[in-house]
Formats: sequence, structure tokens, C-alpha cells
Amino acid sequence: MIVILFISLLGILFYTYLGYPLVLLIGDIIRKLLIPPQVIIQPLIFPPVSIVVIAYNEEKTLEKKILNCLSLTYPAKKQIIFVSDASTDRTSGLLKKYEKNLQYIILPERKGKVGAMNEAFPLCQGEIIFFTDATTLLAKEALTSLIPHFANPKIGGVCGAIRFYSLPDKAEAYYWRYETWIRKKEAALSLLSIFSGALYAIRKKYLSPLPLWVSDDDFMALCIVAAGDKIDYEPTPLAFESETSEIEMKYINRVRSVHRAMATLVRFPFKKLTLPYLRLIFSALPHRFLKWTTGFMLILLYTLNIFLTRDSFLRWFFLLQSFVLLVYLMLLIFPDIREKNSFFRMIYYIGRMLWAGMVGMLLGLKKQKSLFWTPQR
Repeated sequence: MIVILFISLLGILFYTYLGYPLVLLIGDIIRKLLIPPQVIIQPLIFPPVSIVVIAYNEEKTLEKKILNCLSLTYPAKKQIIFVSDASTDRTSGLLKKYEKNLQYIILPERKGKVGAMNEAFPLCQGEIIFFTDATTLLAKEALTSLIPHFANPKIGGVCGAIRFYSLPDKAEAYYWRYETWIRKKEAALSLLSIFSGALYAIRKKYLSPLPLWVSDDDFMALCIVAAGDKIDYEPTPLAFESETSEIEMKYINRVRSVHRAMATLVRFPFKKLTLPYLRLIFSALPHRFLKWTTGFMLILLYTLNIFLTRDSFLRWFFLLQSFVLLVYLMLLIFPDIREKNSFFRMIYYIGRMLWAGMVGMLLGLKKQKSLFWTPQR
């Protein structure tokens, strides 16, 4: 029984990180063989668009963000809406400075990102609603690159690619390349079921008040896929962000994002196993849920391995796991070591992200209220 559980866990871990991408690769190859590329000339459509930005204490970057939104190239009507979520710095004052160029809402008390978004929705006049973070700078062609995807009536939303100015951790840089590749393949196979909160757009028909416990990008993506529409992916980097070099801040951000995403998945009103729902389960299970549970699976794998050390190979495998665990514990106790050695820093980074996934999952399952976000730079 122990052997079966051990092998099953190894199989699940393999499928999560290698098997699922392999399935996507094979599926994309088959798709290209069965459906030869066709040149479909679709007229460029540029319907009115509403840009929504939520800000909390963003005085350091807000003016740059406002000017960035104003500079976006777009041949049709462009409405810009900012919401200050009860900011205590100069954020609200900066919005008033540009009141002739944009619409804004200043909330008297904090409602969180989702609550602030709900306040902005009644103002949205565009046929396409474009969401972007206050700390994200956009390429001038962001709108003209994303919006034409909606010429296909089956496209309910579009996710844009993000480029970070710098990623201090190699493990994180490799992970983002891997994640970008996954999203491209999922979009090609009509399996994409996730947005990036920094840059995405949806049709106005999917705009409705959001439950306060959800992750806005996850919930909207699920609604689109469940309704039978598709999410497309624009691979050209159109959004640019800086990333903190402090692993503990990344840990906090990871806990919060997994917490909200988990709460969204487990409480989303799945109604029946139609094709859209099956598509959603097929992509969401390995791409998200199983990744979040990796820490739990590794702990169980290590525990089971204790009882299988009679086998010489599994004994060495157990010793390898023990070595990595001891190194991680050492790095927890002696932070100076991990900051001076890139290999140790990578081990610590991976360990903290696995731990963050476990904590975020448990908070999401416990219906623990998510913390409000704060700028971390």
C-alpha cells in the first residue's frame, strides 16, 4: 500500500509539472495537423473601451500610471476610470489633478480591490472593459493589440503577456518562461482559464458585481469559460512591471494570491458537467490546484519514503530529500547565507513559495478573509 501511494504521488507530481505540458504540446501538434493554418482576414474592430485602475497609496507611481494610460494609442473612444481605495497618501490628490482627463472615485473607507472594482463598474461605458494594475506600465499599443482579438465573437476575454524589468531569482525567471509557454498552448487549444490581474480585458456582458471573497481575474475568467466563450492570449509583452527582490514580500504576495484563487475555485458555482466545465477542470486541476498542493505532496512523499529505505535507490532518494530539507532549515535560521549564494537563495525561494501555496490553500478552504493588499516596493 505504501509503495502504491509513493508511486502515485510521484506520478501526480510528474504530471503536474511535465506531463500536463507534454499533453498540451501533443495536443497542439495534433491540432495543427488536423486543422491546417488558414489565413482569415478579420476586420479590425475598435469598439469603445473603458480602462479601470484600482489604487491604494500609490503616490510614488500613480502620476506615471495616469500619463501612461493617457498616452495609449486607440482610434476609438477611450474612457479612463481610477478608484482610490481610501488612500492615506497623495493618491487621491493626484487624481483630482487630472480630473479633466479621467473619471475617478475616492472611497471614504477601504473596500479592497474587488470592492473598489464594484464601485467602478456602473461608470463603465465601453463595450470592452480593460483592467490593469496601478503599478503596471503599458506599451502604447496595448489597446490596439488586445482589442482586435474580440473580432472573434467567441472570445470573451483576452489575457496579455507581462515582462518584468528584472527577476532577481533565477528560479522565478525560469518559472515565468514556463508559465508563459503553458498559457500560449492552453490558448491555442481553447483551454486557457486564467487572467493576469496586471493586464486583461473582457466583454461588458461579463461585467457584474463581484463577490468580495473572490480573486477578480480568476472569477471573471471562470465565468467566461463556464459560459462557453474562450479566453485568448496575446503573447507580445504589453505590460511591464518591476519585481521586489525580497523573498518574504514575494511570500506574502503568493499567500494572498493563492488564498483568493483557492477561495474562488472552491466556491465557484459549477452547475453541470458540460463541455466548458470539463475543459475548465482539465486545465485548472494541474495548472493551479495541483501546483498549490505540491508542498503537501512532497511532505507526504518524504514521510512514505521513510518506510521504503530498504531499497538502495529509494534510500539514496530519501537522503537527497533529507539533504535539501536540512539546507532549507539552515537557510531559515541563517539568512545571511542565502543572500550571499545564488544556489542557496534559489532553494530558499522555492521552499518559501511551496510553503506559501500551502498556507494560501488552507486559508482559502477555511473561508478566512483575505487581507487587503498594500503596495510592496
